[in-house]
Amino acid sequence: THYTSAMNRVGVVHIAGGEGGSSVIKSKQISLNNSPFTRFRIAFSFYAIEMEHSDDLCLDYEIDNGAITGEKCWSSLHAFE
Repeated sequence: THYTSAMNRVGVVHIAGGEGGSSVIKSKQISLNNSPFTRFRIAFSFYAIEMEHSDDLCLDYEIDNGAITGEKCWSSLHAFE
């Protein structure tokens, strides 16, 4: 679910209720073709509302159709204290 604003932030997304215990959100492809830019930066904020101690949060990325991939994960609610 997307909200125009929540928690004093704009562009908030609520992620919950995924299948098999995993909730996922994906962005549209960000193309730099025909763009004056050669790099981009993504800023991410997270509020652990109703997150359980056994829950994890992972951010994955893929660049150039999978030529470059990566993942950063935080395990359990204690990682955010």
